[in-house]
Amino acid sequence: MRQLLLRGVEKLKNLFKGNRSRSEIVATFISILDMCKNNTVTLEDDINGDNPNVRLLDNQSVKEE
Repeated sequence: MRQLLLRGVEKLKNLFKGNRSRSEIVATFISILDMCKNNTVTLEDDINGDNPNVRLLDNQSVKEE
């Protein structure tokens, strides 16, 4: 979440770079899924389809949808 707050957009694979254990990877993945469910972030497909962007949504865009 910290990376997304700083940049607004981050590649999905980059969100897992700091993870040191399997449990951290799982926690990161579940957090991303939860943020998608709550309309906090959205996943945007890239050209190849193998590393989507994770975009932090602002409150205004969440209210409009």
